[in-house]
Amino acid sequence: MKTDQEHAEDQGLTCPNCGSSDIEPNGEPTFFVEYMWLPMTCNSCRIYYEDHYKIYGYEVKQNENQNLSSS
Repeated sequence: MKTDQEHAEDQGLTCPNCGSSDIEPNGEPTFFVEYMWLPMTCNSCRIYYEDHYKIYGYEVKQNENQNLSSS
């Protein structure tokens, strides 16, 4: 089983149990303040786990045809 640090370094792209990339979301995310939990399932070893995320900021994306006004 990977540590939290190893899973983060892998960007959550593989199962923390078996290392398979055959993983998929298994439900809706849960939000609380600046955190989010996303239930996941590995289709190889059938483990159920949650990926944990922390929202630390944002970046406004704008294409040439959009006009964003400031208040």
